[in-house]
Amino acid sequence: MAKLNIKYAPSQGLREKINQAAKEYFASKGKDSRGDYRLFLKTGILAVWATTSYLLLVFGAAHWWTAVPLAISLGLAFAGIGFNVGHDGNHGSYARSPFVNHIMERSYDILGASSYYWRWKHNTYHHNFTNIHGVDDDINLGPLCRMTPYQKLHWHHRYQHIYMLFLYGFIHIKWVFFDDFNYLISGRLSSYDIPRPKGWRLAELFLGKILFVTVMLVVPSFFHPFWLVLLMFLLVSFSLGVTLSVVFQLAHCTTGATFTTPPEDHEKMEMCWASNQLMTTVNFAPKNPLVTWYVGGLNYQVEHHLFPKVSHCHLPALAGMVEKAAKEYGVCYLTHDTMFGAFKAHMKWLRKMGQPQTT
Repeated sequence: MAKLNIKYAPSQGLREKINQAAKEYFASKGKDSRGDYRLFLKTGILAVWATTSYLLLVFGAAHWWTAVPLAISLGLAFAGIGFNVGHDGNHGSYARSPFVNHIMERSYDILGASSYYWRWKHNTYHHNFTNIHGVDDDINLGPLCRMTPYQKLHWHHRYQHIYMLFLYGFIHIKWVFFDDFNYLISGRLSSYDIPRPKGWRLAELFLGKILFVTVMLVVPSFFHPFWLVLLMFLLVSFSLGVTLSVVFQLAHCTTGATFTTPPEDHEKMEMCWASNQLMTTVNFAPKNPLVTWYVGGLNYQVEHHLFPKVSHCHLPALAGMVEKAAKEYGVCYLTHDTMFGAFKAHMKWLRKMGQPQTT
């Protein structure tokens, strides 16, 4: 089995410049880089949203025209929890307390997906090696989708810009019922070794899935026919999957973003780490406060990648200084002004990757 051994070129001051600007900002404002009252309030709102949607769906919906919007609402609430609560907790940026971060990170387990494997997949592989073919597992969706010029082209990829939006809806189910178990059995993520969880972390993996299945399938089955429960569960998961997939893909698998391959043995990447983050990451809808609120600042993906341990509450304030530093060092700072523009660029990228001339 392969072990991860990729090194970047020296930063030549770019990373230090950005870090110093952020340090001075927090010092001048007297703020901590972790979450504040805004994140705590948002957590409460999302929890009420999810709980209300669930209770009304299970105990209040008597007709399909009330059940369907409630199922979609629950899926969107779950996605919001993932974007805002689990994501910041996973990065240790939700609060000063490691225990609080631990609890918030485990919201992923409550949603049926292992927070342990999410940390490896997201923090280690995606954040450190963004858009590097064969390493960043977020750009590997298997043979059904070609996300990079370095992946094998199949005949059906010419239609992927049509069918992938539908297939995105099954990402959550795949994650919950297949991916985590595949990682556990194989001990690998993508082509690289990862340690299997042990002790309490292993127990959390199984307890989270048992709790999720109990809440989403077992409990509702006491009040409704199982086929109907299963149908609503699929709709909840589909809504969650599409929302998660689209938001995460808009920032990296899009026109303008750079894709690379791992360097040869004993060689370094051509770019430094900070330059790689800037070249492979694209912001979207930065002036839309509703989008920023709901996606947990992931529309400021450039800043999130440069400051993964900073709560998303502070990312908009850091954007100007990051853009200034990037221009000073001659590195592109990529942004799509609107959500629609970003979505259109992602669809355009999928179509491009389905064409033979990109091989």
